[in-house]
Parts: sequence; C-alpha cells; structure tokens
Amino acid sequence: MGDTVVFENSDPFAHTVTSRPSSTVVFDSGSMVQGDRFEFDAERVGEFEYFCEVHPTMRATVIVR
Repeated sequence: MGDTVVFENSDPFAHTVTSRPSSTVVFDSGSMVQGDRFEFDAERVGEFEYFCEVHPTMRATVIVR
C-alpha cells in the first residue's frame, strides 16, 4: 500500500517540497539545491498537496493509488 515518491531538484535555484498546512500527512524536504533529492514515503493511497516555501506559488499534488 502506498509508494515512495522521489523529488530531485534539477533547477539552479533552491526549492522545498513542503506539505500544505491543511494536509493530514506532514513532510518537508528543507532547502534543496540543484542535484539534491528528497524521498517521501506515502504509506497510504491518497492525494498529497505540496508547495515550495521559497516560491509559494509553486504548488502541486502527488496522487498515490
């Protein structure tokens, strides 16, 4: 059930992968520079919204089925 989601920053700018405040699952990569990787273990199926704390308009949703 669930899966591991891997994020890699290939951008020359720092970013974060941070769960939205309303999320029932909390995760935060901290600041990621180019080449950094972050793994999020989604232990259950669902939709997980996240954003970049450095660039708050960068938002997305991971869907685990």
